Amino acid sequence: MTSAVASCGEMPAAVKLFVRATATCCDPAPPVSSEATLAALPPPVVPPPVVPPPVVPPPVVPPPVVPPPVVPPSVVPPVVPPVVPPVVPPVVPPVVLRA
Repeated sequence: MTSAVASCGEMPAAVKLFVRATATCCDPAPPVSSEATLAALPPPVVPPPVVPPPVVPPPVVPPPVVPPPVVPPSVVPPVVPPVVPPVVPPVVPPVVLRA
């Protein structure tokens, strides 16, 4: 005959049989809906996706517009052609020959 007193950490044989019989004879547990299970659980912690910083091309700087140098108006007087007197043929008096 076995002792009804179990040592520490052991289940007595009678309890083992009762647990087995209860587990097999009782109605199975009602199925747990996944929605209820999901509602009872805290939402999973999802780390934020690692997004690399956007690649920004350097700004296109147009070359500076350099205005043409301002040349002051020249102080040279305008070129005036020299005044040439008209060519007048000399007046030759008629030569009178005396004979």
